[in-house]
Amino acid sequence: MGKWGKFLAFFGFITILGAYGIAKAEDVVYLKDGSIIHGMIIEEVPGVSIKIQTNDGNVFVYKVKDVEKITHSAENTGTGNSPAVLPKALVRDPNARFNKFGLFFSGGFWAPGGTQQFNNDLESASGSDDYDYLPGWFKFGLGFGWYTNNFALKWDFQGTIQPNDYFLDDETIDTYILYGGMELEGDVGIDMITNKDNVFTVYLPFIVGVWGEEYSASGTVASDTYDGVCTDFGTGVGIRGFDTSNFLWDFQMVYRFSDGGYLKDANGSEIPYVDGKYIYADVAGLDLNFQLGLLFQ
Repeated sequence: MGKWGKFLAFFGFITILGAYGIAKAEDVVYLKDGSIIHGMIIEEVPGVSIKIQTNDGNVFVYKVKDVEKITHSAENTGTGNSPAVLPKALVRDPNARFNKFGLFFSGGFWAPGGTQQFNNDLESASGSDDYDYLPGWFKFGLGFGWYTNNFALKWDFQGTIQPNDYFLDDETIDTYILYGGMELEGDVGIDMITNKDNVFTVYLPFIVGVWGEEYSASGTVASDTYDGVCTDFGTGVGIRGFDTSNFLWDFQMVYRFSDGGYLKDANGSEIPYVDGKYIYADVAGLDLNFQLGLLFQ
């Protein structure tokens, strides 16, 4: 065989290999019912349907909501030997079902009723504004939740403390008010679903919880600690969302109603001061609350 014959033979061999590679390139559609279709996607209506021609020449149309995922062979994508998966963010399925579990940190700006009572009753009884506590202050917490279509369930542990010093008989009295509680929250919402990994929700929260409140004063003239427990019920409105990164954000505006007993010392005595008024354990009031967390499939 001459050199031209060898060249033609080599060229033919390379051509056959190329044709084999092209023939091998394909799309693979995985359906939610477990079916797997091999072929080439020849038409796609984003968020609605895809049309695929199988390797034997048949043509099928599938709704996007019935598709679990789509992959492309290495020859099509140039990514090596493993198939490439279509990014979750690009797969639209507005009827998707989702179940997510997550951990989150919470924070908020609120005005609990016990603080308002300290400001109003103590100041009016004493005639002094030295007792003044900030009417609104921050709280922080940790919780976990379960999120599914149109519903969520969250369990949250929260705490907050506010110090304040005042003068009594020429002495500085160090005081603080401490709140600590746990709440169970059920949300009923309207979901705007791109797919099971991209969801935005507007919801109504329904909250029940138990809180402890502590007032402490430390000084030579007055030194003692008073405790009380209250329950609460709250509702309002909230929004939240998550995406393919599994990052969860949640913001809500809630008003709490509260019922509790007097703050008492270890001997069962209420906080003593003029006009016969005593302080209740009370977390009633407006709460602007946010949560940031991480979801798990």
